[in-house]
Amino acid sequence: FSIMKTPVSFWLCIKYAVAGFFFSSITPSASGGQPMQVYYMHKDHIPVAKGSLALLLELISYQIATIGFALVGIFLKWDFLSSQTGSLKYLFAAGLLLNLLLLLLIGIAVFSKKLIHSLMRFVVKVVSFVQRKDGAEFYQKAERMVEEYQQSAVYIRKNKRQMGRMLLVSFLQIAALHSVVFWVYRSFGFYEYGFLDVVLLQAVLFITVSALPLPGTVGVGESGFLLLYKTLFPGAYLGSGMLLSRGINLYLYVIVTGLFLLLYCVVQKRRCVVE
Repeated sequence: FSIMKTPVSFWLCIKYAVAGFFFSSITPSASGGQPMQVYYMHKDHIPVAKGSLALLLELISYQIATIGFALVGIFLKWDFLSSQTGSLKYLFAAGLLLNLLLLLLIGIAVFSKKLIHSLMRFVVKVVSFVQRKDGAEFYQKAERMVEEYQQSAVYIRKNKRQMGRMLLVSFLQIAALHSVVFWVYRSFGFYEYGFLDVVLLQAVLFITVSALPLPGTVGVGESGFLLLYKTLFPGAYLGSGMLLSRGINLYLYVIVTGLFLLLYCVVQKRRCVVE
């Protein structure tokens, strides 16, 4: 919001971040997070266009940080991944490629108006072939979305320093999120693997399971943990390590953010009654 010169308090930003995490965690492919963030912004009289643009810039920064960690993880830990997961190592590569494709499409929509319109026309032809009446409607919706994306390119070019800061914060956030497994690992008294080893492995696992359309990656996240960390957590410690790690970096966050939003709704209703 500082890039767009829109005054928003620190606590409002906390509320939007909490809403984003909670609804992303309980919806498939984290699809509910950003729409709910826009909803809360709209209730606080922030224009939808500015709210959507702020979230798009944040998404770009988040994707770059997530993919960056995973790329380094796959490059440096490929031998480990191959020995521990066998043919499933290709699933890790597939997850990375899907996220790279998403980032590429966002980049094209933001910085290449000519190319994105060519892609849109191709998609419209496909949609029209399948359902003829929906092609024009799809193009109009896509056109409005591309216009919003194109606006972000202007802000990025004019605020390169602030975008750099946003990117740095995203890298620190991702590193902190992925480090939960490391601290759980150390809490059991294990020291064979270092901080960077665990963070990079978690980055690869995270980007793989995030590509699957499951709320909070429930099930596949736990299975991936048991498969990937069977060497780090020997014997009976593996199940405990999985429960603690997933309990902290997903379920505990969901509980805390859910209670926060519940409290917020209660307070808002009481204010409405008093007024």
